Amino acid sequence: MFKILRQVKENSETIIEELRRFWRSVEQTLRQIIYAENRRAEDIQTELRFLRTEVQLLREQLLPPEVARVHDHRAAHLDFVAERGPINLQPHNQPITHYQEVDEMSQNSSAYSANS
Repeated sequence: MFKILRQVKENSETIIEELRRFWRSVEQTLRQIIYAENRRAEDIQTELRFLRTEVQLLREQLLPPEVARVHDHRAAHLDFVAERGPINLQPHNQPITHYQEVDEMSQNSSAYSANS
């Protein structure tokens, strides 16, 4: 009887040690995945900053100042959302459409330029 209990104890200790080794390998794999994803996220953020700068330069060159201001406001809003996460609007709230404002300002600016 004691011999059987001793074998059970040894077997359970062996199983526990195997489970610990397995868990350590799982933890190591998860750390590697998290590190790789964090690096990837940093690379994506760097690329987005570069693209925003390029868009800003193009906007300054191509758009009339009043239209560029609306675009700048929209870009600042997108930066805020990217950093803080999306804002959950209640179903009864209407989303603000900046594109309508830009279209109207662009048309007004084009009409003004044509009349000048």
